Amino acid sequence: MLPDAGQVVDLVRREGYRTFLVSNQPDVARGLLAETVLQQMHERLTAEVELDDIAVCEHDDGDACDCRKPRPGMLLALAARWHIDLRTSYIVGDSWKDVEAGRRAGCRTILLASPAPADVAADYTVPNLEAVPGTIRRAQSDVERSL
Repeated sequence: MLPDAGQVVDLVRREGYRTFLVSNQPDVARGLLAETVLQQMHERLTAEVELDDIAVCEHDDGDACDCRKPRPGMLLALAARWHIDLRTSYIVGDSWKDVEAGRRAGCRTILLASPAPADVAADYTVPNLEAVPGTIRRAQSDVERSL
């Protein structure tokens, strides 16, 4: 878990956003990670970070599922379950798969610049997780000014 993740998520929640974790976990399908261990990881995470929901794809690359990022299945399922307008939502990630899943779902995309490769084209790029709330506030102000 990134340092200060709980504080950053709290700031985003105070801005009125719901927060979700969307994660590829192919090691479950590969037999390298037990589902019970994954559940323990999520329990530890949610003890420190307030999330509305967690979506996980446990499939391997060759499974051709709709949920594995860069496909948008997990985002679409969360949006349907929580009645979320993805056009006014953000996905924050550190890989091209996160950005592409968000783009395919219709979200605005925020890329954590490190350690992601520089050639990933997100809507916004931030140097660290702490910069996310301010980026979202500025993006929302830009949208409101354009209306």
